Amino acid sequence: ENENEKENNEKEKEDNENENEKENNEKEKEKEKEDNENENEKENNEKEKEDNEIENENEIENENESDNYIDKEDDENNKLTEEEEKKQRLIEQYLKKKVRKTGLDCPWSFKQTFGLLIIVYSAAVNNYLIFKGGYNYVTKIIILAISSSVTTALIGFGLWLFLSDASDDSYSKDNDENKNSSGKYNYCRICKKNVHYKSLHCKYCNKCILRFDHHCKFVNNCIGVKNYSY
Repeated sequence: ENENEKENNEKEKEDNENENEKENNEKEKEKEKEDNENENEKENNEKEKEDNEIENENEIENENESDNYIDKEDDENNKLTEEEEKKQRLIEQYLKKKVRKTGLDCPWSFKQTFGLLIIVYSAAVNNYLIFKGGYNYVTKIIILAISSSVTTALIGFGLWLFLSDASDDSYSKDNDENKNSSGKYNYCRICKKNVHYKSLHCKYCNKCILRFDHHCKFVNNCIGVKNYSY
């Protein structure tokens, strides 16, 4: 009986210990759960705080962008106004200038004068060498014929380019090929007339050139579709 009683006591003691341990484990779990909940709540609060800060920053940025956009629009409007004023001043200057009809109109360019002097000098030197050189009569005639032909061809093409007029006369020919894809001419505010949609106004000749390529300073005239082949 004593032994049985002793065993029962030990068993009861073990059961009590197990129950205590179980209760402790449950308490620890509850505490851990509460800690996790607190941490989650803390994290949520921090995240919410960060989101609020980001939202405030975005609002401030949007306000700044809006202000910058308004300022930019004002600057663009002012810039456009300045560009229009500059264009108008240029137009007024061009309207006061004389329209150059041919490359022989004054004033001549430096390259034009220099080129003509080079041609005259070359022709003079060439003729001097032919007549004063030690060539026989037949050789002199052959060289003189070749030299004269080349010089005459160069002078002829040069004079043709001097006297050619590459200006745009599309306004007098109401053809679809002279209009852009919208079926309209380009209007030149300097010439005050409709021009071909590929024409440009030359600042040296002060006129619109049909399919403008460039202004040649050696002939002091514009090169366009009318005289481009030469």
